[in-house]
Amino acid sequence: MLPYFCRNSWKFISNRGNPDAFEPAPNPEAITADQAPKAISTGELTETYTVNVDGKNFNVAVGPAGAGLSIQPIANAEPTAAPPTPANSSGVIVDSPMAGNILKVNVEVGSTVAAGDVVIIMEAMKMETEVRSKTAGTVSAVSVKSGDTVAVGDSLIVL
Repeated sequence: MLPYFCRNSWKFISNRGNPDAFEPAPNPEAITADQAPKAISTGELTETYTVNVDGKNFNVAVGPAGAGLSIQPIANAEPTAAPPTPANSSGVIVDSPMAGNILKVNVEVGSTVAAGDVVIIMEAMKMETEVRSKTAGTVSAVSVKSGDTVAVGDSLIVL
């Protein structure tokens, strides 16, 4: 007999094309006052997340066991535009080659870098990776700091 998690994994996989097998997405507008979760008091430790469900963003506040759950839709905001590059900038962007965590930023705004210089050290899957500048230039913007998490293609610095 398969372990519990294997049986449930197989159930999930076998029902992936059947939307009736899954719980519907939360709809905060449809919750009545008596169904609304108890407010999370400020004295308790809470964590806040932004969750995307079917292209709609929600702010979700989660408290300790037994505390309420707060789900608030985020108003449809216009997508944020990329920050303008300074006039003296060449506009060359050094992107993240992989998803991971930033361990060290070796440059700051105004630093001069040569082609091949290590500008960022990041960690992914317990391995450190050096991110090098492909061109020479002066750093006009640094988009990350140590401890940040980045995805593939995220802008790290602008030269």
